[in-house]
Amino acid sequence: MTMSVASASEDLRAQFARDGFLILRNVFSQSAARELADMLNALYENFDRHAEGRFARDVGMRNGLADMRRQPEIDRAVRLCPDLLTCEAYVATRDVCSAILGRPARYVFDHAILKMPGSDTPTAWHQDQGYMGDGIVIDSLNCWLPLQPVSAANGTLCYVPGSHLRGYQRHFRSDALNPHVMTTVVDESEAICVEAGPGDLSLHHPLTLHGAGANVSDRERLAWSVHFSGFGRFDYLRPRNILPTLKRRFVGLEG
Repeated sequence: MTMSVASASEDLRAQFARDGFLILRNVFSQSAARELADMLNALYENFDRHAEGRFARDVGMRNGLADMRRQPEIDRAVRLCPDLLTCEAYVATRDVCSAILGRPARYVFDHAILKMPGSDTPTAWHQDQGYMGDGIVIDSLNCWLPLQPVSAANGTLCYVPGSHLRGYQRHFRSDALNPHVMTTVVDESEAICVEAGPGDLSLHHPLTLHGAGANVSDRERLAWSVHFSGFGRFDYLRPRNILPTLKRRFVGLEG
């Protein structure tokens, strides 16, 4: 679908409400995609230093051990590179979300994911809500920006259409996955996988089941995820969220 969000926003809202995700084409330019990739790659050049703090981890590592880097992730990349908040790709993505939300979209969260070539690490099936439990409810649009052509061969994103209508699913940690990773049970026969490229945008509901395969290609697969809502990070301070947010932050409880 070629972008014309302002005029098609009602149709997009209806499609999003039905499927729990959207794939939009040519949201930003190829030069904007290269600019974004350059910013993220610069962060990955210092990945080990970021991993010493709370900003980064390699979710391909099992129990903290690995003989190679598999899937390094950087949380809240905007804290490490504030220029991300003014780059063309971010502004275009925010504007799309504003049109779909029907109000100005504000930043909630972001992270970069680099799938290394020849890695055996998938992105486990989950709902983004699974990382907050069912107590914190953020009415967000969760965006995924691939920065090279993506397909099943290099670990593109896959969705279960309509799964957001089933509500929150119980999530758990598995000994087969990195301790940080939450997952849930999915019938993979229901899933469809995205084929997209630089400049395209995938966005989904926090309750939409999604995952990604391993990158079995011979090239890195870089993507950026950024979440927007009408209230931004102030969503955590809305009355329904205050108590579970405090529990999560200071007591370490989920849900």
